[in-house]
Amino acid sequence: MSGEADLSSVFRLISAKFLVDSTIIYKTISIECKYNPELLANVSCQLKPINWQKSVCIWDCDVLQPLKNITLHLQLFKKNGANNYLPFLVNTTLNVCDVISRRSFSVYGKIMTNILKEMSNLHHDCPYEGHLSLYNLYVDERYVPVSLPMGIYKVIIRFLEGYPHVYIGSGTLNIEAMEKRERRVKVLKN
Repeated sequence: MSGEADLSSVFRLISAKFLVDSTIIYKTISIECKYNPELLANVSCQLKPINWQKSVCIWDCDVLQPLKNITLHLQLFKKNGANNYLPFLVNTTLNVCDVISRRSFSVYGKIMTNILKEMSNLHHDCPYEGHLSLYNLYVDERYVPVSLPMGIYKVIIRFLEGYPHVYIGSGTLNIEAMEKRERRVKVLKN
């Protein structure tokens, strides 16, 4: 009996340890976008600060040729004490068209699909053409499967078209994982 009680308390302790920590937030510090002028035009890539703990990305472009087979390459790097970025956990490639049309499954693809549904006009099947936009894009704690250690991260996303791959564009986001700060309450003096 006591062995079962000990086992359940250990399970609860482990579960509590590895659940997503809601006190960690992810703030985008900077964004850099590059693109292929043969495929995209009128590209706008901005970072808009909302408050001390949140900034959002706004990205717009016009597609000059229909994009029918988009491949996404996602890499995550963590900054170390020597100001170098080292690879950290994620280095994956997925076919965006297959993930959105649910022909293939990927955990990262599921996260991407949820973000695209909420923050863009890219949540339909391929091909993509016309005006594309991501608006108020930020790293929402709900979509991060585990809480990352505090620090500065670099996320590199490359978009490629067809096979053999033709470069469409890339985005580099620098993100800080930090503790959530409680808002100060002003005390009014009478």
